Order: sequence, then structure tokens, then C-alpha cells
Amino acid sequence: MNELRSLIEDRTRQQVESVRLNRVRMITAASMSLASAVTAFLVPRGTPRVTVILLAIAAVFWLIAEWRRVPVRKQELSREGRDNARAGTAALSRALGQRTVFFTAWRENLDEAPGLESWGERAWRGEAGALETGAGETLTGKEPRNERSPRGPPVRRAP
Repeated sequence: MNELRSLIEDRTRQQVESVRLNRVRMITAASMSLASAVTAFLVPRGTPRVTVILLAIAAVFWLIAEWRRVPVRKQELSREGRDNARAGTAALSRALGQRTVFFTAWRENLDEAPGLESWGERAWRGEAGALETGAGETLTGKEPRNERSPRGPPVRRAP
């Protein structure tokens, strides 16, 4: 179980380390917010200025979201890794418990093997005799009536 847990933790650590800040998005958001803030002072009052100010505010929010995305994603991956490790070790523990129960019952029932072998031989001899009697006869010697086959339409047997 320790091997499974360490394997899952290693994979989780690799995933967490692979999360990086997207510099292109960060630079784009920063330059967009700076350009919008400067443009807001250059544009005449009214609707154009309000539009540029709203654009600057949106760019600042985008910058903050990009900056916060990396730590949040790393926390999320760490939490998923811990949950996966816990679930994996629990499943392995249950499987090992079932294995123990199975082999315990198997060893206890090994004493029954000779009896089952002799039963199998007797059952096979009985089946072999039934097969030799033919398809149109039964063990009672009576001819069968039209019957419904369990696998399909009614079967008519020849006399």
C-alpha cells in the first residue's frame, strides 16, 4: 500500500509542478490594463471614456485572475491527489481483505475435493447415458410432446 500511495503522490507532485504561470496572458492583461488606463485620460468625456474605463477595469480583473489561477490550480491538484491516494489505498485494502477471505475459504474446502471429483465422475456417466439414449427418447421411455424450447420457438420432435 505504501508503494501505491508513493506512486500516486509522485504523479500528483509532477502534475502540481507542471502548473505554471502563463506569461503571455499575464503580459497581455497587464499591458491592456495599462493602455486602457492611459487612454481613459486621453479620450473625451462621455460614452467613449466610460467604455475605456470599463475596459481597464475588466483588464485589471483579468490580470488578478491570471495571477491567482496558478496557486488555486495547484491546491486543487494536491487535494485531488490526496483523495486519489486515499481511495486507491482503500480499494487495495478491500481487495487484499477479499483475497484473504477467498483463500481461507478455498483452503478450508480443499478437503471436499475428492468428494467433488467422485461426484463429477458419477454425474458425467449419467450425462453420457442420457446422451446415448437419443434425441427422441427420454429416460422414462415415453415420447415427448411438442415443447417450448427455453431458447427459442416450439420444437417438434420426430417419433
